[in-house]
Amino acid sequence: MARRILFLTISLIALGACAKSGDAPPPHYIAGAVPGDRAPDGASVIFEAEDGLIVIDTGRHPDHQQKILDYAKMRGAPIAAIVNTHWHLDHTGGNAELRAAYPGLKVYATGAVGAALEGFLARGRAMNAEALDDPETPESQKADMRLDMEAVDHPQALRPDITVSERMSLPAKGRALELNVTDHAATAADIWVWDPATKTAVVGDLVTLPAPFFDTGCAEGWAKALNDIAAKPVERVIPGHGAPMDAKAFTTYRQAFENLIACASDQGSNDCAERWARDAGGLMSEAEKASAVPYAQYYIDHILRNPKAVWALCE
Repeated sequence: MARRILFLTISLIALGACAKSGDAPPPHYIAGAVPGDRAPDGASVIFEAEDGLIVIDTGRHPDHQQKILDYAKMRGAPIAAIVNTHWHLDHTGGNAELRAAYPGLKVYATGAVGAALEGFLARGRAMNAEALDDPETPESQKADMRLDMEAVDHPQALRPDITVSERMSLPAKGRALELNVTDHAATAADIWVWDPATKTAVVGDLVTLPAPFFDTGCAEGWAKALNDIAAKPVERVIPGHGAPMDAKAFTTYRQAFENLIACASDQGSNDCAERWARDAGGLMSEAEKASAVPYAQYYIDHILRNPKAVWALCE
């Protein structure tokens, strides 16, 4: 735990160091979570521009969304834009609440959410509805199921106002942010955000701990996306799940990812999962380390070795 706190402290100091130049304030980081007793929240990152705040991902739970709203109130600035790195509900579930608080904001996202609403999210809603009627479903899980069903039942909050289909500059006065679009990576199309002023890449689920979350992912496109990020003069990377990383830590993650994919092609899943935990273990908290092997082994067995699964998006 001490290592985790030290690493996070160093990362956040590094984020703040950029402010000394006076060119642009550092982004504000709101940690997500992958707890064992409820559904996860992805991390949120907030950039300041002259015409308002730019929120990258909005979490799933009301307490996470409240942290975003509290920060906006503290800064005395409206939320002008949301950028959804991808359509997973732990990154988009707060869209509706933020839209309600700031009706003039614009949501930037890829068009992949449309297919997800008709496919993956629709199937998930049906499964949740069935589970709610099952007396064996724990009450703690039912609350999250209702949250997700509510989000899917109001798809207008998830759909973008501006569809991002290729690299573009976010039109924010006084803040030059670059939106980059992947091709079949963590989802059919993800956005990662490049802030040249602070040399920060906000990458959503292209970087996740305790393991890469392959539920809707394509390993080949994912690896390419990590290489594209590495081609920037990156000084820090902010993952969708996990602590902010410096450039060296990101290189470690990228190599661990490549090793995992290579190993999963022809070696035992438990051996590959244990190698992943060794390769990436220095990036993890103690809690993340404890779940790294089972997470990695699940994705190896159920997705990386099951290319015909309904959620495989490489084609």
